[in-house]
Amino acid sequence: MADTTSKKPFFPVDDHRHAAPLRTPKTLTPESRFWRSFTTSPLVSDLHLPVTSLEFSPSPPFDLAAACSASIHLFHGGSSPSPAPKPFSPLSSFSDVAFSPSFRCDGALLAAGGASGVVQVFRSDRAAPPLRRLRAHSRPVRAVRYPRLADKLHLLSAGDDALVSYWDVTSETPLLSLPAAHRDYVRAAAASPASPDLFATASYDRVVKMWDVRAAANSNSVLALDHGDPVESVLFLPSGGLLASAGGNSVKIWDVIGGGRLVHSVESHNKTVTALSLGRTGGLDGGKDGGESRLLSVSIDGYLKIFDFAAFKITHSMRYPAQLLSVGFSPSGLLRVVGTSNGIIYMGKKKKQREEEEDEGATAASEFDWSNPKPEKPVLRPTNFIVDEMRGHVRNLKRMVAEEIRIQHSLREIQGMISPLLMIAGK
Repeated sequence: MADTTSKKPFFPVDDHRHAAPLRTPKTLTPESRFWRSFTTSPLVSDLHLPVTSLEFSPSPPFDLAAACSASIHLFHGGSSPSPAPKPFSPLSSFSDVAFSPSFRCDGALLAAGGASGVVQVFRSDRAAPPLRRLRAHSRPVRAVRYPRLADKLHLLSAGDDALVSYWDVTSETPLLSLPAAHRDYVRAAAASPASPDLFATASYDRVVKMWDVRAAANSNSVLALDHGDPVESVLFLPSGGLLASAGGNSVKIWDVIGGGRLVHSVESHNKTVTALSLGRTGGLDGGKDGGESRLLSVSIDGYLKIFDFAAFKITHSMRYPAQLLSVGFSPSGLLRVVGTSNGIIYMGKKKKQREEEEDEGATAASEFDWSNPKPEKPVLRPTNFIVDEMRGHVRNLKRMVAEEIRIQHSLREIQGMISPLLMIAGK
């Protein structure tokens, strides 16, 4: 008798009785708890066109300026529940697209560039025609910056014509003009916090340059840094000895005192980084000090990243449902804003102390602070079940279905008897 127990390949099966435990949400770090203490909501949602720049006034009440289309929108930055547009906002004296609003150190004046090549200077507290119109550029002016220190008479402008100009605002004349300062469009500029005479400009030629306006007009830049990608934004860090540049999907930190040495490169974004800003944590240990400085970066991948440039690490991430073009953080530490490509300004408002205490036990289940809300699971209620009035209708429906099934069976039996007779008749 043949052996019926033929050998077959044996494939062991893993025992799933000891499955891995489910992931449990980790406790929030003090850093994440601080950034999650901002409640996110749309500040403006009807601009429709890209919000290309956001700028806070450096002096109280820290008003906000936003560049969108051919207007500069101004918002109150006081302690109101939500920053409201100023009565005379927006400033619409631009003949074309407005760019790069910049407040003077005392917050009294606001300057902005335009696609027409004209830099306009306004009062920030009332409706009035431009106080000054500065004309030197032949192409759009994408970068305008007042000095960060106590200099109320000058500003710097740079544009797509690769011209960098340093202005005496009162007389509307350029004190320093640097034609062909870059080999491509100049898209960003920054003022040094260490000296009113030092500025940095960044261009699509992949180079960041530092300028000393006290030098002669025909002199070269005091420092040139090769970022490696077209540069979208540049920013001095608080000490003035470090400089951050953003281009491609990377943010790079440079030591400008040490001759332009590359200190660190951050590639945490998946797409082009569009803007940089500085923020403060407000004292993570609960103290009353100003906290530690952080570098904020936004990208068209929809992420806002918080970077600790002292520890060289990303400490927090937030995701928004649109491409991000601009970012700002109020010097008061109470307001965070980002501008999108579809005309929405998202505001993060710092919670009050009482609200923070209520949220003290929160946990971090995700790195996303902003995401489309998940649909709530429906809860069955007594009204969801069949009531007495419906029982009769259901009983009749069941009876009709049973009768229909019986008729179908009868028809099949009749068909089974007739089919052989038809076959015989056909022969």
